[in-house]
Amino acid sequence: MFEPGFGLLVGGLTALIFAQKKQAPLWPTLDTLTPLMVFLYAGIQISDLAAGDHYGLSTTLPWGIQLWNEVRHPVQLYALLLLTILVIWIFIQTRGLKFTGFLRSGILFNIILAGLSSITLLTRAFVASKDLIGRLDISQLFALLVLVTALVIIYVLLFKSQQRIEVMISLGSNLDPVHHLAAALNEIKKQFRVRLASSLYQTEGVKDAKQGMQFLNQVIEIETNLPYPELVAQLKQIEKELGRDPKNRESIPVDLDIITYNKDVFTCNGHQIPDPDLQRYRYIAQPLAEIAPTFRHPANGRSIEKILSSIEDKSQITKITEVENGLEK
Repeated sequence: MFEPGFGLLVGGLTALIFAQKKQAPLWPTLDTLTPLMVFLYAGIQISDLAAGDHYGLSTTLPWGIQLWNEVRHPVQLYALLLLTILVIWIFIQTRGLKFTGFLRSGILFNIILAGLSSITLLTRAFVASKDLIGRLDISQLFALLVLVTALVIIYVLLFKSQQRIEVMISLGSNLDPVHHLAAALNEIKKQFRVRLASSLYQTEGVKDAKQGMQFLNQVIEIETNLPYPELVAQLKQIEKELGRDPKNRESIPVDLDIITYNKDVFTCNGHQIPDPDLQRYRYIAQPLAEIAPTFRHPANGRSIEKILSSIEDKSQITKITEVENGLEK
């Protein structure tokens, strides 16, 4: 029971049970745990090096280490060197674990999993004592299986899963709002399939708006196959065509904000997805609850009911039109 593998198994099962109990989303949770996985792998290598386990083959190379009465390949040092390169790549890509860019949830985890598997495949070739099935090293076989699985998942997440992406969008206006929201929705329908549309809600201005300023807001769900940056560009073009001036914070013909992009969690061009305002303001959460009563936050698994009950925003919000199946009555 002191075997590292047994400890990892128990720890993994415990984490899985806890995550299921909390209904934590799979891929965002695994992406969050990616740094821990890297440090755990490094810890195992350091432990093996200190104990002399999984020692290397004999060598005459100048960087060999004296172990068990012979000069041997420093297998764990090879692994740590390759791991350091992988960690540097992670920090460059995530700007110090703070930024992912437009990277679908799960891809970062599987890239690192593929990297660790590749390191294991390479370094196990220099290990003297191996557990064999015939002439094949069990650890290398397992690493190869993990590598292939990770690459297949990356392919699916990058290509197969982009054929139908569900996106929640918040629409808002305080300038002839009935006209501009209808016009914006019509433009969106020309370019995307609109699956659901909430009622219109009259709301008090929050965030940068002046006190007492009134808005009309709505939340819709669309289907698209566009990457996030391209989708943002098309929505901003619709805003521009309807007269939106980004510098004008008082007169807003229409404001189109992406709330969620599928079930992905990322930060791109300074925008967090899911939009943090979803858990801060009722003008987003309440219309969303209307069209998606079973909605759960992609990052933390919280239900829309819990989100609404915990929002501190006390601004008034009033439904002014009714819809049925996404159509105004």
